Amino acid sequence: MLQKITDTTKTHDLMGSIWFFVGMSVILLGITTLMGNVLGTIGVGSEVIGGLFGGVGLTTIIGTLFVLVSGGSIVHHKKLGGDLISVVVLLTAVYLSFTTSVFLGLLLVSYLTMVKSK
Repeated sequence: MLQKITDTTKTHDLMGSIWFFVGMSVILLGITTLMGNVLGTIGVGSEVIGGLFGGVGLTTIIGTLFVLVSGGSIVHHKKLGGDLISVVVLLTAVYLSFTTSVFLGLLLVSYLTMVKSK
């Protein structure tokens, strides 16, 4: 069931895209919780990681990487690398997930599941 919902090669309709968002949100929450716990235990991840623009939370970095990997796999498997709009949507999703909210970036990634492959 989860494989069907989170399939990155399939073109979804609106309801399928909503279920993709819900399924990937659940997976994202699980990965973020697990990685934050493991990295916090070994002392690698503290609450705030210093960066160029100030402190960024560890969960934001993990979530942004998740959005980048899931969106990149959609663009790659659907062969949308030549479609400029899809690439801009993916870059906007990564930017918004880093600066605003990871779920906002994941919402744009779920939009990419509705784009037809070439």
